[in-house]
Amino acid sequence: MQLKYKLNQDKKEVTVKMSGIVDIDEFIVFYGELMAKIEGKGIISLLWDTKNLDMSNVTADQIQKAIMHANNWSSIRKGGKSIWLVYDLLSYGIVRMLENMAEARNLFDQDINFEIVRCVNKNAPCQAMAGKNVR
Repeated sequence: MQLKYKLNQDKKEVTVKMSGIVDIDEFIVFYGELMAKIEGKGIISLLWDTKNLDMSNVTADQIQKAIMHANNWSSIRKGGKSIWLVYDLLSYGIVRMLENMAEARNLFDQDINFEIVRCVNKNAPCQAMAGKNVR
């Protein structure tokens, strides 16, 4: 699994591009390191691009494990947003499960907005519901 991020300090956001087969332990380490790097910088929004990510091996237990870890960092993104760009039905279902499990664990207590954008064409920019380009 490859995880690369780009920081946009002006927009107070980070874009994470993910590729390969999901390795939940690698994701957890990456997430912790990323949160430590952005802590105190006012970065509150994360854009997760799953264009080249294979989620076929993800289990509910792995999602739960990731949520428990992410919850430790949620306070530094209070008022922020997590936007997930998904490109296939399996990824959409996995990210919806992540959203529902996070809500059940009150991960969004810190007023973090969660949005899933279903991208229909991997070769064109994703469009949010309002028609805005989110890339």
